[in-house]
Amino acid sequence: MSAWSPDLRRSEARTEAGVNTTLVDQHQPVAFVLTGGAGHGAVQVGMLQALAAAGIVPDLLVGSSAGALNAVAYGSSPTPAGLQRLVDAWRGARRGDVFPLHPSDLLPAMLGRRDHLISPLGLRNWLATHLELDVLEHAVIPVHVVATDLATGRPVVISTGEAVTALMASSAVPSLFPPVALDGRLLVDGSVSADTPVTQASELGARTTYVLSTRAVSGAPFPRTAARLALYAYLQISANWSRDQAAARLGSTVHVLPVPDLHGISPFDLSAADDLITAGRLATESWLTSFARPRLAVAA
Repeated sequence: MSAWSPDLRRSEARTEAGVNTTLVDQHQPVAFVLTGGAGHGAVQVGMLQALAAAGIVPDLLVGSSAGALNAVAYGSSPTPAGLQRLVDAWRGARRGDVFPLHPSDLLPAMLGRRDHLISPLGLRNWLATHLELDVLEHAVIPVHVVATDLATGRPVVISTGEAVTALMASSAVPSLFPPVALDGRLLVDGSVSADTPVTQASELGARTTYVLSTRAVSGAPFPRTAARLALYAYLQISANWSRDQAAARLGSTVHVLPVPDLHGISPFDLSAADDLITAGRLATESWLTSFARPRLAVAA
């Protein structure tokens, strides 16, 4: 039995996926950057399906918040079967399981007895159920999870250690979920500091970057509860900032995939995952047919 090797695993996964292409563009290596966006993160699953079908496979993945979940899941098994498991995970997600908000949770937070409104146990259990990767460094494609240092407000890139803990940190929306203690720091949602972590991807060596965005709140109905309205505003600020950041990096090769019309679907509506996955796939397929992407040399 051969020793475990990330390069060997990556080669085997690409063969299983039917990918027999080599990017010969001078801007290698290639990164996929996946933004936050709560339930709108399902759009990225369809984008990943279309990119994989076109033979575009990244050398590294960088994600924030919901995008970090998709990055870790895809990086652990970048195959048709792995993508199908990610599709099934999103289809089976329920708001009450992932974001359980109960009246009994509000009083302690309002009285200052705790720093969050929602118990993190539902999200942690859901992640543990659907992720096949124990530690980040065993991913087939190197994956990097972005969180935010609560003390400094600066992004923190997590590339090793327990996958679920890293994702909990990257998804810890301030006031909704508690900060996550990791390596002597308190970490919160990666979208606070780097919703679209193209800078981090560049620092990790990427020369060509595909941004899988969600534009999380575009066209969504305004929520009526205080907690949801706060998260809505937070996502809007993050999305606006991230678009500016991505634009600032366009001096390098950064391809921002189009975001489909979300038809007013709320980022809190996890029941719409199937529609979002389909919309993301179709929008990316259309973009790929018209976009002059880097040349692909098909191996004999």
